[in-house]
Amino acid sequence: MIIEELKLYTSHPQEQWGFYTGALGMEGQKTDSRSFSLRAGTTRLAFEYREGNPYYHFAFNIPPYQYKQALQWLKERAPILRDGDTELIDFSNWNAYAMYFQDPAGNIVEFIARRSLEYPQIEPFSASGILSVSEIGLPVRTVRASFELLHRQSGLPFYSGNYDNFCAAGDPHGLFIIVDPRNKEWYPTDMPARSFPLELTFREQGRSYRLGLKEEQLSITPAI
Repeated sequence: MIIEELKLYTSHPQEQWGFYTGALGMEGQKTDSRSFSLRAGTTRLAFEYREGNPYYHFAFNIPPYQYKQALQWLKERAPILRDGDTELIDFSNWNAYAMYFQDPAGNIVEFIARRSLEYPQIEPFSASGILSVSEIGLPVRTVRASFELLHRQSGLPFYSGNYDNFCAAGDPHGLFIIVDPRNKEWYPTDMPARSFPLELTFREQGRSYRLGLKEEQLSITPAI
């Protein structure tokens, strides 16, 4: 599954713009003072102003074997979120290493290096080494029903987890992290997985779809 475009909301567009294009050095384009977009590898990541201090969990894929370089690079630009004393998380069941940080809007952002993928290294590591947005958290009312909707409409496969409070759907290129916001926090923090609106376009089995999240419910339609 490929996430082609992802639109999130923020109450702090100016701070977000400065962080992503300044501190991280990502390529971006301002629409106006309330919205902008970033080039995250093959994904277009957009932010638009909205009241209410929305925040999300999302992840960037990075080259599979540059996780140590990426961690040192990131530590110079953002505070690392730790699991106890651990900065580099070994997700052995997903064959991946990951690191986490927060942006000025409070989003829990992840760099993840999946060793099952084959991508060339960018030497030295920089923002140009970001391959794509590879995960987005979807806090929903019913985890099982939401996965079944995605599977029925697009063929998106089950990847990991369960149908109680956590289900990952997709593949290492792209995953929807479907969670129950009533009893789930965004790892590795104690921040509750609250549900805020978002829109995205993804591609599965050669076809593109539009996905929306609103009031803890998903909608999906073919992209024309």
